[in-house]
Amino acid sequence: QRKFDLGLIQISLHRQSKFDLGLNKDPSGLSASAGLSHTTSNGHKFGGSVSHSLNGITSGSLGYSKSFDNGNGKIGAQVSRDFHTGDTFVGAGLSWRFRRGLRA
Repeated sequence: QRKFDLGLIQISLHRQSKFDLGLNKDPSGLSASAGLSHTTSNGHKFGGSVSHSLNGITSGSLGYSKSFDNGNGKIGAQVSRDFHTGDTFVGAGLSWRFRRGLRA
């Protein structure tokens, strides 16, 4: 199964906001996507995107994440909706980067 993602354009609206347009190809077909994200000065990131495929399926997602001050971890949540089927997906997660040679 071949898949590719082509970022057509990425515009930094200012230092903390981005707008993306892209083309995506996977086994289900070709789709176009657009997204907008903003990161606050204290590490909160908010974003949303919408995708529409040539076979008529439209989906969207909203997300939030917070980076910890030490730069090692992040917590986040996302809600996605498939407007064709009406299915809604909710997810949350925590990530942490461990370094070698940790000292107390």
